[in-house]
Amino acid sequence: MTCQPRNTILPLLLAFVTSAGAVAPAHAQALRINEVQVAGNLTPDSGSEPWVEFVNIGKSEVRLDEFVLRTDGKSWQLPAEVVAPGEVRVVHSPVAIDAPGARFLDGDVTELALLTTQQHVISAVVDRVTLPMAAPNESFGRFPNGTGQFRVYTAGDISYAIPNRDIGFVRKLASRTAFRPRDSSPNAIVRHNGQFWILGGWSNFAHDVWYSVADVWRSSDLIRWQLVNKSPPYSPYNCFVSWQGRIWALGGESYSSSNGLTWRRETSTPCDRAVTFRNGIVVIAGTTVRMTLDGTNWTTLTTSAPWGPGRVEPFVVVHRNQLWLIGGTTNYGRPDEVLHNDVWSSLDGVTWQLVNAKSEWNPRRWSTATSYDDKIFLVGGANFAYWPDDYGNTSEVWFTSDGTTWMELKSERQWPARHAAFVTNGIQKDLVVIAGYGHGGVSRIYNDAWSLRSRIYFSKPTGDLHSLSSWGRNMDGSGPPPTSFSADHQVFVLRNRDSFKADERLSVNGAGSRILVGDGDANRPVQLDLRNAIAVHQPLYLYGNSTTIVRGHLPEILYQDDGAKLVVE
Repeated sequence: MTCQPRNTILPLLLAFVTSAGAVAPAHAQALRINEVQVAGNLTPDSGSEPWVEFVNIGKSEVRLDEFVLRTDGKSWQLPAEVVAPGEVRVVHSPVAIDAPGARFLDGDVTELALLTTQQHVISAVVDRVTLPMAAPNESFGRFPNGTGQFRVYTAGDISYAIPNRDIGFVRKLASRTAFRPRDSSPNAIVRHNGQFWILGGWSNFAHDVWYSVADVWRSSDLIRWQLVNKSPPYSPYNCFVSWQGRIWALGGESYSSSNGLTWRRETSTPCDRAVTFRNGIVVIAGTTVRMTLDGTNWTTLTTSAPWGPGRVEPFVVVHRNQLWLIGGTTNYGRPDEVLHNDVWSSLDGVTWQLVNAKSEWNPRRWSTATSYDDKIFLVGGANFAYWPDDYGNTSEVWFTSDGTTWMELKSERQWPARHAAFVTNGIQKDLVVIAGYGHGGVSRIYNDAWSLRSRIYFSKPTGDLHSLSSWGRNMDGSGPPPTSFSADHQVFVLRNRDSFKADERLSVNGAGSRILVGDGDANRPVQLDLRNAIAVHQPLYLYGNSTTIVRGHLPEILYQDDGAKLVVE
């Protein structure tokens, strides 16, 4: 069982106590924990002591000395300072009240609470924060300030004593987790009974000793993991789904479990990939597709799927009520190995149609895919011919609405290149990427966690960009429009025509929201003529097939491809 290292889990509670009872007054409820850096993870800007940053999100002053911090039963008196509305204030070394000589936020801190100095007991919780395992040169902060979800801020993003800034729609959740670093070509993660379960992986156990292991880990938030079973009976290369109240590990020897601890032998079936589909489980092995509606009796839907014999490790998803098989490898491990980037779909598992013989993304092995944001998302993969500097691995993220047209989603923050990551839909309406292998040794195998949260809209072929009706959810601009330009985690893509005109009315104010100029397709260049009479929030990504001409106030350029052109007049 994995031991928990120092500074591993740090739940923070922010509470205000009054002699009257459990409800804190309005001014106390305005104080929020905004950013934290614990001992052992300090940066030159923040000094040598751990710190907590608070923010006042209310409309009146708040006195810090009306609060006490509490960590694992130890209480700390905050200084006699006033925090004005909208102000952030850092506290380095509060005075220990009931544990003289104790060091602030040092050791295995598991709880932090905020109380008044009158009674030293929690009666009303104002803020509650649970933080992941810490790593050097990182803090844990939130955006929007005082209200957003906590994320990891790396050294370049730490905002000591100033408001936190928006770092985009890709954010790190944790640099490390409790389980051993690993990858998983079958994407051995499922959501079951309201929790997430990791069911094995390939890892390092000693110098140059690598092998796959089956174990069961459980988490409610994809950050804090608990070991449930260190030696379940299934193979780590089985296929994994959650179905009818049980976790299923399908393959040459199949098992199921309701709790991850006790496993029941089930009818075995050859399986390379499995998904739940139309009240049953569908498994694919080579060109054979089978389905069960009861977990015992398997019906062969076809033995001659048209992608041909020898295909292994494709990614299979259910999207818009269809089965999709994408990519994979034939002649795996042989000199004549072939990597694929084709796309197949089926309404029933019996009849399959070729949707795209050659997708825009380069062929790769060990990619992972899922249906998210009403699109198919492809994450990572490996092909040394295309990414030799990253040991053959990539951090690319591609998506499609229909399997025919794909677009790479770029961002100003991105996880390191990797293959065979665990990928799932998270609890914050996000896509979560966990662990994976970057190759090149122990330092390149991960047990981190990342979040991509976006709701993507595309411009229609015609229409005023400032009008919500000129945007749609599908890549051709069709589909439901956004309800506003100010919601969080929205991405607006300028495509489907060759020229656009906009001004200060095209303002995107939500946390993590961005405007993407172009889609990277060199055969379809786009030009944006932007005229801003006043300064507004316009966070732009400039793709390689775009030209942006700016007159007046400049937008914020957060990402720019090498081929993108920016002209300021």
